[in-house]
Amino acid sequence: MIKLSVVVSSYNNNEYIQECLDSILPHLNDSTELLIVDDGSTDNSHEIIQNTIRNTENKNIVFTIVEHAGISEVRNKAISYVKGEYILFIDGDDILDVKFWESITPELYNNYDIIEYDATIFFENNKNNSKHLKICAFENECTITHFSQLSRVFSLSNWFTWARVYKTELFKRNHVTFPKGRIYEDMATLPYLYAAATRVRSIKESLIWYRKSLRSLTSTSRSSDIEDIIYAMECIRKLDLDCADRRSVLALAIYSSYNLIKSLLIKNPEYEISEINIRRIKDVMTPFQKEYSLKKSLQIKFLKYYLKYIFIKKKR
Repeated sequence: MIKLSVVVSSYNNNEYIQECLDSILPHLNDSTELLIVDDGSTDNSHEIIQNTIRNTENKNIVFTIVEHAGISEVRNKAISYVKGEYILFIDGDDILDVKFWESITPELYNNYDIIEYDATIFFENNKNNSKHLKICAFENECTITHFSQLSRVFSLSNWFTWARVYKTELFKRNHVTFPKGRIYEDMATLPYLYAAATRVRSIKESLIWYRKSLRSLTSTSRSSDIEDIIYAMECIRKLDLDCADRRSVLALAIYSSYNLIKSLLIKNPEYEISEINIRRIKDVMTPFQKEYSLKKSLQIKFLKYYLKYIFIKKKR
């Protein structure tokens, strides 16, 4: 029986895919399968992958090359394809820590819906230039009987898909998919998985190395990122429609997303935010207004003028 399916998505990762696979292949066994998807790379990633797995004896390895469709489409197809009771998504430039396997494997037999763990962010090839990323929201484990127990998860709002192992049925049973063509697909998806989970395990160790490009620190993001964040906010808002007592918890993630939009506006002087998107933000945030302080509530009430003020201020 396959307990864990590891899904590696690679797009133009020829510099790093070898290191990623080296952190996985030695640990494969009869209860683990590896699905590698080359998402239409234009470099020689596929050759490196083929050469790496060619002499691997484990039969539970599948490598496929698809027309470039984006990370969400790769993940959605993987969910329907994999055989494992649990699923892990990892990008082709990231690395599983050596402690990952000894920490995660025993937990796969304890019937958790989500196993979350901390991460280490590092820059390019320099692991010494790194910082800890806190993901874990619980002390050890949590049996969720009320939505309020998820307050810490939504407060942290660290929605990184690769920082968790999920029960595959959590996606299938609740019809959860990643939105296509969105940059902040994790933000729109993971809240639904936590809302559906009944048992969560927290492992307060960094079990994955998340590689960040130095280019991403100096380059500006796209103006469409704001559109994607608003979309994610609208997805989170929908979790409130069915159950009003979730409001105080969801308000934490909604405001965190709003702060991200403000940050993008401040960092990118060339951005303008349309009247339509201002209205969308206000429509999402207004139902949560009572959950915020007076200062935050006033920002929401006069959102149009507040965001315009940010825009004028950054232009100076």
